[in-house]
Amino acid sequence: MCYLDRTFLMLLTLVCRLLDGKVTLVHRWLWPALVRVAQRFEPAELERVREVHTPSGRHVSEAVAFPLWVPSIVHEQAASLSERQALDALGPAATIARTGGKRLATRRQRKA
Repeated sequence: MCYLDRTFLMLLTLVCRLLDGKVTLVHRWLWPALVRVAQRFEPAELERVREVHTPSGRHVSEAVAFPLWVPSIVHEQAASLSERQALDALGPAATIARTGGKRLATRRQRKA
């Protein structure tokens, strides 16, 4: 992958550890929804993470705390969403409650 491709990908993708501490890619289109329901997640889950190469050749993870990585336009977009709209946009990933990892019912489960 060329440098420009990686740079473009970084602008459109949040790399975090959102799901069970695993590396998770979140497309830029979903950032307002994620910001809107950020209180449902632990702060560490919303950190922007990336690996960098040290001069010695080792890989080191760097993290930028939430909400420092969030552009102001995303905050504005998040404010215009209802919590339900944000949850629907994020799907099952957003239904993990901070209380014991229990999942909240999705719209489909509530209708059943």
